Amino acid sequence: MSARRRAVAVATHLKGKHGAKKARGPESDSDSDHTADVLAIVNEAPTATAKRANDVEHILNRRVDKRQFVVDPARNDVLNREKQIDGLLVKVEERIFKSRKYANAFALVLFLLLYLIMLFNQNDVLTAYDIESSAQNQISISLPKTFFLENKDDFWNWMTDRVVNKVFTDPACGNGVCEPGEGKGFGRFGCAADCGRFLEVTPITIDLVPFLNASRDINPAWSWEEVPQRITPDYRWNIFSEAVNDYIFEEAQPAGKGKVVVEVPDGKLSLRLYQTTKVSEAIDADTIKDYLRISQPTLPLRVATNDFAFGDPREVIAASALLMKQLQDYCWSIDPGMPPQQSIDCALVDPSLQDYCYSLQGGGDGAAFLLNCLVHPLPDSMFKAMQSYGLKGKITMPNGTKDQIELASVDMCGLLPNGTQGITNPSNKAAFLAARTPCIGRRSGDFDGGVDIFEQLDELDGDAPLTLNQQQQHRTQGMGSGVEAMGSDLEGRRSGRRAAGYLEPCTKHLDCSMLVEDLVTGGKGQFCDATGTCNTCPQCNWDVEDSVDRACPLNECPDSGLFPSCVDAGKLTPNINSPKTCKDAYDFEIWRFNAPGSAVSVGDPPSEIVRWVTPFNRLVGPITVSTTRVQKGSCTEVQNRDVQNYTLGQCVQADVLDGTPMGKDPTYIATSPIYNGRLDVERYYKRSERYNRTITRLTTEGYKVLEEPTTPYGFFPHQYDLATEGEKPADLIMEDYRDHFKCYFDGRGSAAQANAQLQYLKDSNFINPETSTVTVEMITYNAQINMFMMLAYSFLWKPGGTIEWDYNSNTVFMDLYTAKDPTGSRFGLEILVILALVFNICLELHDMYSAVRKMQLSTYFAHYGNWFDWFHFGFMSAAWYMWFTHHANTAAFEMADSYPVNTDVGALSRMFATNATHEYAFLAFQNEVRARSDDLATYQALAGICVVCFVMRVLKVMDFQPRLGLVTRTVTAALPDLLHFLFLFMIVFVGYAICANLLFGHQFDKFYSLPMSVLYLLFITFSMDKTTFYDQMSHAAPPWIFHLWLWTFTIVGYLVLFNIFLAILVDSYFAMKEEVEKEFHRGVPEEIEDFVRHKWNSLTKKKDVFMPDEKVKEVLLLHKAGLPSTASVRKSVLDTINHKEVIILPGGIEIDRKWMWRLTHVFVDPLLVAGKQAADKGGGGGGEKGGGGGGGEHGALDR
Repeated sequence: MSARRRAVAVATHLKGKHGAKKARGPESDSDSDHTADVLAIVNEAPTATAKRANDVEHILNRRVDKRQFVVDPARNDVLNREKQIDGLLVKVEERIFKSRKYANAFALVLFLLLYLIMLFNQNDVLTAYDIESSAQNQISISLPKTFFLENKDDFWNWMTDRVVNKVFTDPACGNGVCEPGEGKGFGRFGCAADCGRFLEVTPITIDLVPFLNASRDINPAWSWEEVPQRITPDYRWNIFSEAVNDYIFEEAQPAGKGKVVVEVPDGKLSLRLYQTTKVSEAIDADTIKDYLRISQPTLPLRVATNDFAFGDPREVIAASALLMKQLQDYCWSIDPGMPPQQSIDCALVDPSLQDYCYSLQGGGDGAAFLLNCLVHPLPDSMFKAMQSYGLKGKITMPNGTKDQIELASVDMCGLLPNGTQGITNPSNKAAFLAARTPCIGRRSGDFDGGVDIFEQLDELDGDAPLTLNQQQQHRTQGMGSGVEAMGSDLEGRRSGRRAAGYLEPCTKHLDCSMLVEDLVTGGKGQFCDATGTCNTCPQCNWDVEDSVDRACPLNECPDSGLFPSCVDAGKLTPNINSPKTCKDAYDFEIWRFNAPGSAVSVGDPPSEIVRWVTPFNRLVGPITVSTTRVQKGSCTEVQNRDVQNYTLGQCVQADVLDGTPMGKDPTYIATSPIYNGRLDVERYYKRSERYNRTITRLTTEGYKVLEEPTTPYGFFPHQYDLATEGEKPADLIMEDYRDHFKCYFDGRGSAAQANAQLQYLKDSNFINPETSTVTVEMITYNAQINMFMMLAYSFLWKPGGTIEWDYNSNTVFMDLYTAKDPTGSRFGLEILVILALVFNICLELHDMYSAVRKMQLSTYFAHYGNWFDWFHFGFMSAAWYMWFTHHANTAAFEMADSYPVNTDVGALSRMFATNATHEYAFLAFQNEVRARSDDLATYQALAGICVVCFVMRVLKVMDFQPRLGLVTRTVTAALPDLLHFLFLFMIVFVGYAICANLLFGHQFDKFYSLPMSVLYLLFITFSMDKTTFYDQMSHAAPPWIFHLWLWTFTIVGYLVLFNIFLAILVDSYFAMKEEVEKEFHRGVPEEIEDFVRHKWNSLTKKKDVFMPDEKVKEVLLLHKAGLPSTASVRKSVLDTINHKEVIILPGGIEIDRKWMWRLTHVFVDPLLVAGKQAADKGGGGGGEKGGGGGGGEHGALDR
């Protein structure tokens, strides 16, 4: 009873006594004798009065126990018997209570053991550790332990050493075993040693030669084979087979090395031609002008985007000019020590030249070549050079006889369709004359010198054509004496003629004979050339350079002269702006073993090669490397105008992903190791899939600024469809990856291809300033233990400049029962655990129902242990739901035999092109494995929480035992102080964490965020190992503030607060231990032994030999039921007290019956006593009313 309630009771009692006194009259006892005592009590402090009442109650109880109260002898036996029964009941009920608690504890521990056994059967932790640790030890080991990369080179080195080179290894050909990845062999394909030969092949003969080699067949009288070439286009060729989707030769073959015989399978094939050296960089525009007369402004720029492109217009012109220059240089600088050349039969030479011919032959075989240089007109050599680009030859196959079937025919290419026939074909001269153009300088726009006779003649040519004499007169007048001859070869020709002296001297055209026949054309006639000697008419072409009077004689040589000084390249090459002036591919087909047009199978199609990520853990599907990039934008947070100049386009929008194509395909970048100049970009990329450049091009309408596609993009987002050049269909897009760039290292590819793909990523700007994340994912399967592993490495590029990496590995079983529980024992355990859970929930619901019936529901929820119970049941139910959901999902799990994500695993270009359908299937499979592993991880997390809840419940049920419950009682007793301490501790701790974040977070990664600061301060508090933080923190802040922070935290946070925390726990522990030791308690082993013995006896012994505690309690209750009621016993006690008038307390203090009742039942409130005194003075009316109330109070108290 509280002090307030006692005071109310005293006031009511006094008021009632006062009224009762008036009612009873003078015979009733008076309270006036005790007024002084009451007033003394009133003046006491309430705490002193309460202490006095407690002391009296203690003394009274002690006197009763010592039989100082005299009880009525008639009632004595009853009371003694009742006390004995009550004592026995207390003992029996205590035994029953402990028995039930031990039974609950044993049942809960058994429940926990069953649950743990079931968990370890469900989760093979040791095996999972072996698999996941193998990945960490072998894949992650080369990554920095700090979880921060220094730069992107660390990522590439890790990818090279620990991913590509480790996973992709090719089977060894020649070990006698035909392994996946090997097949029947022919040529460089397959492995004939292990898998046998592929017999369905046809030998074909390729005979291709460049112009110099072909010149013997073109002009047997004058072969150019021996013309030295320091620089050549280096033409090469290869055969592409659609059956193997690759080139027959690993490297392109050089031309002019003789016939090549190779075996090819059936199907469509293509001869591909390449120019492996850019000659346009070796010869300038002036040289081209000198040797081909092509005006500089009309020269096209190089259009091809790779070095190996065949047929680029500028390369065709440059190669022709280079050959012409090399020929002329060789003609006029023949070294006598050169190897023997082909000879000329001087008997067949014109009689006027025979003496000179024999003199040259006497000088050596090399002089014969010079003779050919002299007798062949310059346009003849120039026209041939203009058509000297490329290769000439054919591809044939046997037809079963001596004859060959021609599959493809290749001819020379160039500027003149019939150029190889030289001047013997009039169409060449006509085409050259038709290409005339004014000689305008490239930059200045001035004339180079020389007069274009064609233009002058065209101006004079009206309705009536000019006669030959009129043309000759105009041409002679138009050639001023100041016009100088052009070409370095002209001086050589003049010197050679003078030294030989084989021609007659002349001063005019009439001095020369008209009967001399030209050795090349067979035409007769001579003219007086610019050297003052007679020469055959075909030698007079450029009037100003060749004729003595700077005009070729039309009367003596009707078809001579009129060659323009400059020609327009665009008129010689109609498709001058095309990157392919010459044909670079010749298609043909062979169908000997298969029906025409059918699919040809060369061995087995590419299949999944067994790739081991770690021993016994096989790669499933490709390795996925994906990246996200953020958009660049303006730095809106920068307000300073001067600083803004340095921020243009440098800030990124972290939350906005950029899904536009990016990077460049490095197979078309000359600086890349995987650059392949043989590739034709148009075969792999559409125009919209390439970067555009603005360039000035020469067109038929003059120079124009054009937009031209150049290098192709390197990467396209997941949403991009290669076929439609737009977005994929919705059912083939994973929305989570819409703007992600995904690249796949297909397991079907070779190690060389995987390394080429990795080089592709390095050189294509895959990681760039806009990169946000890079993720490397792989799925493995261990057949030994039937377990999948989802392994993912993430690399985060933070705005501050750091590259943080992390990994996640989860393992999962897909056969939860059929493979992992063939006997059904684990399933039986699961059923037992579920039944135990249901039983526990039912018991707890019963306890709640009992609390509701007793109107004690608030008391039920006030006990923390009940909350632990319900939390446990909730988490355990959630865990079972997750388990059965996981089982249902794994039972429906499906996977394909192979995931051929990449369109072509051996692609030379566009190596990461994907098949949209197969990519979606693989991503769905990847998400499925990830989801199942995440489900299992979630179940394991819930199971771990359940185990913790089990522990808490065990501690709760052990609380009944004084020694076992010492921990819980200690924490419970210390909880108020701990809560107050934790409040103060968090204020201090969080304050120091914030300070550390501000002072050291900019350098020390342990304090870079507030949560990390709080966590690391806990580590410092528990370890105080200065080697882990002292150097970093001392450099991150000024020394004085660092030491101030360190020492104040050490004193306040470590020495003071930490020790106060320990002191609170220790103090509560000793208090609880002292309380336990005040009374005798049996030890836990003895109680358990007694409990077990009791249960054993209850089960094994007969009822007439052993009586259980429950039966004893029942008997005692029956005996107690026959005793007087508690009210009767109380009345007997009060009556007994009446026999003893006073109680003598220590110190001689006497207490009579009335004050004994007051001190033991009520508490005197001074305010109520004062009220009583006022009532006494006020008269009897109020007292009577109080008497009625007092009687009621006495009745209530008596009851």
